[in-house]
Amino acid sequence: MPPFQPITYGDLFDYLEKYCNFHKRDTDGEDTWTCFGDLRATKKFCDVHRLFFPSVEKELHKFGGYCDCEVLMNVIDHIDEKKPVPRGHQ
Repeated sequence: MPPFQPITYGDLFDYLEKYCNFHKRDTDGEDTWTCFGDLRATKKFCDVHRLFFPSVEKELHKFGGYCDCEVLMNVIDHIDEKKPVPRGHQ
């Protein structure tokens, strides 16, 4: 049996990159992405991996991550991608 591998913020960032679907439009070259103005994808990720969403949300808010796309635009440079995501009350 392989050793336990904690879920890291890098795993969350990778998930959000797919969810937000950042890409350039063919017509004008502007960046586009999907975001609903909240952390619904982050919450889903936490629920699926049994992570403690309130602690994750609090950490993301510290660095301007109030919605899923802001996590990628603001937070990704402030939290080490190897840092484990909280599993319980912090």
